[in-house]
Amino acid sequence: MEHSNFKLETVQSASAFAPLQLALRGDICDLAEILLNLRSIQAFDRGAARYPVQRMVRCAIRQPVEEVLDGRVTLQNTREHLLELAGENLLREHMFTIDWYFHSGSLGLTNATFDELADPAPLDEAYPTLGEPVESFISRYLDSRETVLILQGAPGTGKTRLVRAILAAISSRKEDSAKVLYTSDKRALESDELFVEFITGSHEAFGIEDADHLLTARSNGNVDLHRFLAIADGVVRAQGRKIIFTTNLPNIGDIDDALVRPGRCHAVVRTRSLTPVEALALLAKLTAADATHHALVSRLQQHDAHDLTLASLYRQLEI
Repeated sequence: MEHSNFKLETVQSASAFAPLQLALRGDICDLAEILLNLRSIQAFDRGAARYPVQRMVRCAIRQPVEEVLDGRVTLQNTREHLLELAGENLLREHMFTIDWYFHSGSLGLTNATFDELADPAPLDEAYPTLGEPVESFISRYLDSRETVLILQGAPGTGKTRLVRAILAAISSRKEDSAKVLYTSDKRALESDELFVEFITGSHEAFGIEDADHLLTARSNGNVDLHRFLAIADGVVRAQGRKIIFTTNLPNIGDIDDALVRPGRCHAVVRTRSLTPVEALALLAKLTAADATHHALVSRLQQHDAHDLTLASLYRQLEI
């Protein structure tokens, strides 16, 4: 017995000029198609949101959605129809497109493509180790001839938020959605196919999260790094494309020297937890003088709190 879940969610506002956001989600029997249809519409921006009214319809059925609907409606053609309706109102420069590659058993290398909304620009106070405004750092990286950027730090210290800010900046410069090749699948990186796609395709960036196993020294048995060296100022040139790694490795000395050499690597950015003083400065920018703000400030001023990661601070503020 096959089982499928289908969910259609709409968010509408009382104002004709307020944003309309639609999300179409579904579980499909073909596992290779699941990620392809994870998201259909991310945002239609028509103005400031006021008094949103949410309606949600859920149902569970024992057959694939397409069979129940007799082939007349699919997630893909619904997505295309909604995009057509959005037309010029779709702000592509405030989005980026993820081309997610993964290894899918007998199907081999498979990819799914979906859009992501860009986040608000991160505050400078969140990244004291940069030594300069976040916007300035991102601009210098995108303007540089170096391909590689490595964000190194413990979980929760803001690496992913900074990656998203970089991708958003690429979209803004392009005035269209940046196309990003992404993977966290070790098997997908074990052949040349993905790297040829990056060099010959239309992706502006290649993102690899939790890349600990890729960055260690080749002398220690790392057999996958050489492909990145080849496309990042190697025999093959990246031609302005960017490669961004995030890693939890504790020391820069753990990373292969060839990857971080000048001309190939723009920077190794060390992200870390915020000290109480730094957290107070960030809180002043993030919150109004409400009860939550005062409670957090009181804790930090009494020095009874340990250094805070961005993730833990945002979690307490529900950001």
